[in-house]
Amino acid sequence: MSTQVTELLRSLGMPQGAAAYSNLDGDANLMSSISLDDALITILTAESDARLSRRQATVLKRAGIPMPADLSAVSYDEERGPDFARGMARARSLSWLDLGQNLILLGCSGAGKSFLASAIARAVAMAGREVLFVNAPDFGPSTARLRNESPEAYVRLRRRLQRTTLLAIDDFSLVPPSEDEMRVFYDIANDRSGIKSTLVTSQKDPRRWVEDMGISALGEAVAGRLSGNAFTIELRNGSRRAAAPEPPGKD
Repeated sequence: MSTQVTELLRSLGMPQGAAAYSNLDGDANLMSSISLDDALITILTAESDARLSRRQATVLKRAGIPMPADLSAVSYDEERGPDFARGMARARSLSWLDLGQNLILLGCSGAGKSFLASAIARAVAMAGREVLFVNAPDFGPSTARLRNESPEAYVRLRRRLQRTTLLAIDDFSLVPPSEDEMRVFYDIANDRSGIKSTLVTSQKDPRRWVEDMGISALGEAVAGRLSGNAFTIELRNGSRRAAAPEPPGKD
């Protein structure tokens, strides 16, 4: 085994690549039967997989996803219908993230919105992309206070959110936001509009958001930024908590 190769790989920050090289070099029969390209692919793949795994762990830790939901557990039944399946196929592709499109999940309490939002957010995180999952009734007031009490910290938060691939806002308009909260949601939605994607879950459609926000120019602007470049998945036929087709979740 070449100690020099191993040390070079380690000095380049490739410990898993170095381990893969050691494993290959320890099997003379294998080394004699594969090409140099095959050996390099094996070494580089081992390092790439390890880096992605570390990245996934870091992103998931920061994301704040409220439940361990997974897209493999989503139910596609007759009650949800073909429109739901088509919308979920698009959501699962993650291609909308590259276009800066938003996603709105609509449905009554118990329809499975929070579970689906958590599953989609987890899929984005497992792709190694930054995610932040927030609950609107908590996030709105706390961020409005931050804006009023510490403008510099608020600017730092906005900059972080501008870099976040997916912002998931759960239970939007469950409680009508105050004017200060509307300003926060406008700032954040405007910063991200057409550049980064926002996922919104709500029991109400965007027209009701405007009504809840007082049919004001600011309210219309917030609703417009969140829904104007969005596709919608509607969860019909009421609550699914009793049937529990997916692991239990808040919404």
